Amino acid sequence: MKILIKKATVLDPSSNFNGKVMDILIVDGKIDTISSDIAETEAKEIVGENLIVTQGWVDLKAHFCDPGEEHKETIDSGLDAAAFGGYTHVAVLPSTQPVVDGKSQIEYLLRKAENHATSIHPIGAITEKMKGENLAEMYDMYQHGVRLFSDDLVPLNSGILYRALLYAKNFNGKIIVFSRDYSLAGNGMVNEGEASTKTGLKADPTIAEIIQIERNLRLAEYTDGTIHFTGISCAEGVDLIRKAKSQGKKVTADVHVLNLIYSETAVLGFDSNFKIMPPLRRESDRIALWEGLKDGTIDTIVSDHRPFDKEEKDVEFDNASFGCINLQTVFSALATCKEFDLNLIIKALSIQARAIADIPENPIQKGNKADLTILSPDEKWVFTKDKIISQTENSPFLGKELKGSIVGIINNGNLACRE
Repeated sequence: MKILIKKATVLDPSSNFNGKVMDILIVDGKIDTISSDIAETEAKEIVGENLIVTQGWVDLKAHFCDPGEEHKETIDSGLDAAAFGGYTHVAVLPSTQPVVDGKSQIEYLLRKAENHATSIHPIGAITEKMKGENLAEMYDMYQHGVRLFSDDLVPLNSGILYRALLYAKNFNGKIIVFSRDYSLAGNGMVNEGEASTKTGLKADPTIAEIIQIERNLRLAEYTDGTIHFTGISCAEGVDLIRKAKSQGKKVTADVHVLNLIYSETAVLGFDSNFKIMPPLRRESDRIALWEGLKDGTIDTIVSDHRPFDKEEKDVEFDNASFGCINLQTVFSALATCKEFDLNLIIKALSIQARAIADIPENPIQKGNKADLTILSPDEKWVFTKDKIISQTENSPFLGKELKGSIVGIINNGNLACRE
């Protein structure tokens, strides 16, 4: 199979062609030629206005609901949605039915994702059945390709996290923690402040995140373990991660895409698509998250893609489930923010997420594997129901104009592109 990308600006700091407008010829999944002008009559051409090509993007946090709840999402529909959003790699959460806590579940996911342009990377559970009691067979999962371990939103007590950090050191596994002290946050569903005061909904205070980050950092320091913080949402949390990194601790962090785009005022209309975990915080927190991304405190941005059907979202805010679908809209929604910086976002999605997930870089160079995302950054489009690839419709961006569209991705010798 031959694919020819015409007149695309290369945005890849690892490439000799970074910043240059080039033609790129891909033959059987590898970059064959990079030149200012290539003619190849047998190749499928990819053309467009102001095209950009980058190393393929990586999402570190998506829920595909498969196995167990395939009426919400399947591996196929989830990977198709990821491809639409520009992702060549997606790490999927273990909180399925059954939980991904052993090699048989890993093998199931990998088998279902075969021959797709987007590669799947299963995240293994830290504890058996995600009950927070006994460590899962993490090393066995590691031998089957798992590099990241998480119990998703399930809280881990100090003893379990301590043992998990020590155990994972033996094989360079990475522990992912979602920092929320449930004894403080309880059943909170919106930020403590303007959102809780004006809506009367139960409050989730930032102190619940801050205290848990402090605990998790101390445990990582004590064990000399490697830890990844997911879903940082407040300014003080960013400060704590920044300080830990300055002290040389083995710490990385991500932010959920919606926490960069919206503040707590978004929930004042009681739209359940804005009911997410962690909740949307103050505007000052949103700004601090962007500052953390810009100075390297926060390494990458994750979709936190969570499909839910109408029975779980089209209900009163109190009763709605936490989460929304985001894989198709991450880049295009971010591009509507005043803080948006193209090079910053590309680096976060294509380079820094790879390092966290231990996915090798594939610089845009002759002879390398073609693992590419192709986009048109200035094109405006509206996210309508007919464009939804996921099996549910719980998105806050429905009917909204977004900026920047994905032309296609190339990975695993396959091309997935819009018609």
